[in-house]
Amino acid sequence: MNLVIIYGAQATGKLTVANELSKLTRYKVLHNHLILDLVSSVVPYHSEAFYQLVEKIWIDMLEGATGAKVEGIITTFVYGGSTGAGESFVKELMGVVTSSGGSISPVLLICNQDELLRRVASESRKRFGKLQNPEQLKALLESNDPTVQIPDVKSLVIDTTDLPAKKAAAKITDHYSLD
Repeated sequence: MNLVIIYGAQATGKLTVANELSKLTRYKVLHNHLILDLVSSVVPYHSEAFYQLVEKIWIDMLEGATGAKVEGIITTFVYGGSTGAGESFVKELMGVVTSSGGSISPVLLICNQDELLRRVASESRKRFGKLQNPEQLKALLESNDPTVQIPDVKSLVIDTTDLPAKKAAAKITDHYSLD
């Protein structure tokens, strides 16, 4: 199995690019809000139990997919900082895939701050309960570096400021030879 990890700050277009990439590769999309929304429906958001259950479900999903011989999964999340996936969790995700002979294709999406602040308020983000407040995003961007890369792997870095999602997806397929 190939695991494409698309990560970056909120509103960089992770899910939009993942959906376009899925059309090109037929990989399944496992984006963070599917899991976050499921867990928060029964466990208080940001509690210790919340994060433990999120990580368990994510790991279980990848283990199930590798066992079922799924060709590829595209997953999305914010990496690092106070609101993102931590290094040990990401290493565990990658370990599930690589221990069964799979590969990892990490992609960091970046975008200038003015564009992020414009995008964050878009109506499309409401569907998954995503952050929509530009002031909250600005505070997050000031307290966390959204360009920090996952250690020990070489990430493809794509600036989505002016790049349509279809073109970003095409860059990913070309770079990682996914088509």
